[in-house]
Amino acid sequence: MKPDIGRYAMEDSAEFLKILSDDMDRESKNVNIDYYHIVSTYDCINDWLDRQPDKSVAIQKLNTKIREDVFFIWYEINPEVDPISMFTKVNLGKIPLTNSELIKALLLNKDNFGEDVYKQQMEIAISWERIEQGLRDDSFWYFLNEVDKSGTRIDMLFELKAKEYNNKLEKPIETNQNLFSFLV
Repeated sequence: MKPDIGRYAMEDSAEFLKILSDDMDRESKNVNIDYYHIVSTYDCINDWLDRQPDKSVAIQKLNTKIREDVFFIWYEINPEVDPISMFTKVNLGKIPLTNSELIKALLLNKDNFGEDVYKQQMEIAISWERIEQGLRDDSFWYFLNEVDKSGTRIDMLFELKAKEYNNKLEKPIETNQNLFSFLV
């Protein structure tokens, strides 16, 4: 019998984790964003485990890796506190993502793909890495630029393309914004 997950609210994520199983209706992940990520992670780990020659060894290695190398930071906030303003305060002063990192996240979003999401994401990620490696070649880079102008070299490509595209927009975006390339 499949559990009725519709009754769980976001606050009930712990209860949801207790009922998570292979026979659970996959549409349950659409109840809220937390469930979506929980079910997606569960499925991803199970897919990975299915590809391992020895599941017990893989689980032991994964367990060791998590215990030794993963650190979780958990902030408990009062229900009266606005979670978005708290998130902003906690992350203020941290290293911001570059335009290219934000663009890459958009490109690799699994909602952009149909069948065989993982394969398509890997193809894009490999192509992205090849472009970045080519731009790390100083002789090529300094042929294009006299100095490093961006946070990352691939940011320059996005900035050039964004400026070109922005000129064609009915309402162009201000070019002096930090996230100009990403916004375009």
